[in-house]
Amino acid sequence: MDEPDQPGNPQEESLAAVPPTPVAESSVPLAGNIGLGVIAWTAAGAGTLVMIAGTMTPCMGATRSTTLEWERRWLQIEQAEREFEDDCQRNAKIASQPDGTSDARRNVSNQD
Repeated sequence: MDEPDQPGNPQEESLAAVPPTPVAESSVPLAGNIGLGVIAWTAAGAGTLVMIAGTMTPCMGATRSTTLEWERRWLQIEQAEREFEDDCQRNAKIASQPDGTSDARRNVSNQD
């Protein structure tokens, strides 16, 4: 079945001695190359745009959390305003005298 290699057999010939054979270049028409290039650049641009937009957009949980924090802060401000108005009204009642005059001094300056 297997025959022993004999000298002069082409299998033992060095590849350096064999001349190169030209390979036929398979070419894609220029229109196909342009179309593929446009598709590739469009996909790359869209992907880049999506990645940049995604990094600049906060997630929905963060947006909701920020909204809740602002609502809580506004409630605190409104409560502080109500307490301030109540304190002012209480102080006005305390400072008023039965005849309608006030015992509060006018033009009081802060001297430290």
